[in-house]
Amino acid sequence: MKGSVAFYSGLFDPFTRGHLNILIRTLRENEKIIIGVEDGMFVNCDFSQEERVKMARQSIEDILKFKCGPVQFRNEIIERIRQNPEIVQVVAIKGEVVDTAIRCGATDMIRGVRNDTDIHIEEELEDRILLQFSIRNYPLTRQNYHLMHTNDEVSHMSSTVAKDLCKRGEYIAALHHVTPGVHNMMMPHYLKPKFDVLFGGDAELWAILCKVYQKRTWSNFSQVAYLLNRLQIEIVQKGVDSKFEDLQRAMFLCSFKKCPQETVKWLQTRGIASRLENVELIKFLDFETFRKAELLPAEGRLMQRCKLLLLTDMENYSLYLRQTEKGMAPGSYEDIEDIITYLEKSNTDVLTPHELELAKANVAKLSRKEK
Repeated sequence: MKGSVAFYSGLFDPFTRGHLNILIRTLRENEKIIIGVEDGMFVNCDFSQEERVKMARQSIEDILKFKCGPVQFRNEIIERIRQNPEIVQVVAIKGEVVDTAIRCGATDMIRGVRNDTDIHIEEELEDRILLQFSIRNYPLTRQNYHLMHTNDEVSHMSSTVAKDLCKRGEYIAALHHVTPGVHNMMMPHYLKPKFDVLFGGDAELWAILCKVYQKRTWSNFSQVAYLLNRLQIEIVQKGVDSKFEDLQRAMFLCSFKKCPQETVKWLQTRGIASRLENVELIKFLDFETFRKAELLPAEGRLMQRCKLLLLTDMENYSLYLRQTEKGMAPGSYEDIEDIITYLEKSNTDVLTPHELELAKANVAKLSRKEK
């Protein structure tokens, strides 16, 4: 292990929890790992090489922040990375993979595989890469070339599946495949076409949304994606008779209005109000309005329901919620607890009794008292 440098290359379009699994396990056997992000010159990637490099680095940050990755060995590796961040590096590969590996002083090559199909492809690639090393007189042989299988817990995770889910609007399910920070980085790419349809390609508004949302760990593009996904499910399952496009527009802007200049009046002066039958819909996503739930129109209750369902989704978004809790504003936990108490005592039909119990369970996990 001493002095060993593992070079782990791939497209990483995007970097997934499966890739993290291999990274963490590789660090158990090597002193250092270098993630080599290929240029994708001959492959159609959804994200540029620069974006993919940033996503890989974000995944490593998420290991430290959210403790993502395999449970086994995780704390041990996290502590090593905290003590010496240089043991994990991400580089952009220009030209041949082997040349970048040589420049980085690689002693071992790592390739990830999930199934027999991957193994067949990687075995052919292995012969080619080892030949290239031989031509360059570099001492890296078959003994130092490792095809590493992902653990069963992440074997179903893949970049392709994550992207396909996003293209179908299944943003919540895509969160299973990537870390929270990467999910937020992916969402602008997949939400932009929907935004253009709803807002007539308003480039200025999109630029402002990106500036505001992309820097946040909470109330960001991931949250917008979740709300849009939940809204679609509610509309389809319950056949709600509502202005669907107006509700979608309000979901895009729900977290946007928290800044001073992003008020309803500001939206009206920009002409955005002309594309919203009721710009007040945006207000329905504020927790403060829950005390008036019985007085709200059906659209308002539907939007509030989507927002509260963040707290009931035990398998998907609630994981993200708990992982990004440090990014929430002070007092947010108390506000949410207050809303749950109110809903318990009121006659509102925003949540069913079962959903209310799930929300309470997640609020308990978020509570500062239990930290």
